[in-house]
Amino acid sequence: MINKIIDPSINVTIAIIELLFECTTRKKGCTVEQILEHVHKTKIYVLSAIKFIIDNDIVEFEKDALYLKEKYITNIKSGNAIEGIIKEVITANKYFIEYTYFLSKGKTKDEGVELVKAIYGLNQNSDKIIRIFDRWISFLNIDIRATVDKNITINRLENIDNKLNAMKFIKDEFDIYFKELSNDVTQDLSDAIINLDVDVKESVNDAGRALEDFLRIDLASHIDLSKCSGIVQICNYLNKYPEFPTKLNNISTSLGNIRSMGKAHGTDAKLKQRWKIKKITALSYLLLIFAVIKSYLEYKINGKLIF
Repeated sequence: MINKIIDPSINVTIAIIELLFECTTRKKGCTVEQILEHVHKTKIYVLSAIKFIIDNDIVEFEKDALYLKEKYITNIKSGNAIEGIIKEVITANKYFIEYTYFLSKGKTKDEGVELVKAIYGLNQNSDKIIRIFDRWISFLNIDIRATVDKNITINRLENIDNKLNAMKFIKDEFDIYFKELSNDVTQDLSDAIINLDVDVKESVNDAGRALEDFLRIDLASHIDLSKCSGIVQICNYLNKYPEFPTKLNNISTSLGNIRSMGKAHGTDAKLKQRWKIKKITALSYLLLIFAVIKSYLEYKINGKLIF
């Protein structure tokens, strides 16, 4: 997580990503100097945009040259607008998610930003942060006043139709433990929420991937799980360690099997047909994964067995 909020010009950022897309698809990287030379904008704006794309892992380095990451190359080739990359990064920004969450709960902008600064130890000027977040809200064109009640029902979950509200749902579910989740996990969970109305099998796969990412990245990063393929193998391995509750490992194993009914695997090897996933199953699966992750965190942080 970056410790300063970078607010690049959207147009300059798009111009740089376009340049990197054209160069990377031709197997050619761009140095910072080359970007400054080719993007004819004010130097301070260009450097700010470069820092933004570096800090948010949109590029990778090779011999001092920047290359656009493969997933973004694929995204653009599929016809998606470059703006979407920037929106994805913004809606994954934990400071911004927390801020909009507080606003949706009735806090003022000043109250919201002061809470975010206190939680994350941000040193930036409050007015500047508010101006940045106001621009992001305008860019996303999202009404953050729509609140998500603490007692969230399946009907409310079904009505989420954008990434930011999905992230706010996740924040609401995890509350103080939201900080413990890596961006990979929150991205997977938000994808699972959005895909409930798009592709339930993909939603199941997204949710299962979130659990696997959580186990690898957030829960057991100190253990070498590189030889484990998927949730089931990871949980079987974690059963060797008393710090991970066996019951949660076994529940997660079952969730790994449910994931394989989605798009993680094709035709059932034994029954020679594909599983059909109902929407209610995808919803229940997602909520159960929330419960399992929270339970792991409760035990890891407080030593309490709560499910």
